[in-house]
Amino acid sequence: MRDPGLQPERTAMAWTRTAISALVCAVVYLKLALAAHSVLLGVGGAVMLFGALGLVLIAMRRRVDLVSTGVRVAPAGHLLKWTAVVVCVGAVVSIAATLIERM
Repeated sequence: MRDPGLQPERTAMAWTRTAISALVCAVVYLKLALAAHSVLLGVGGAVMLFGALGLVLIAMRRRVDLVSTGVRVAPAGHLLKWTAVVVCVGAVVSIAATLIERM
């Protein structure tokens, strides 16, 4: 068996950091929504929160799989999709809220 070194652990840690940063962004959105009394930010923040929580769970599961097997595992397509969804929702909500606030 080939020794994978620390690459699987570094990859798993990177996904976990990405998931946690998405979670922090969602919490910031929700705090801004409460401060500005903005329904749009509230809905966007809630969607981001659920997406980020899903991303955290998937990243944690992936880390367990990568570290416990010690074998190089193919990239998780569902993890990439969750990341894309969370980032896109955040971008759309930011743009929409900015445009609405300027009107």
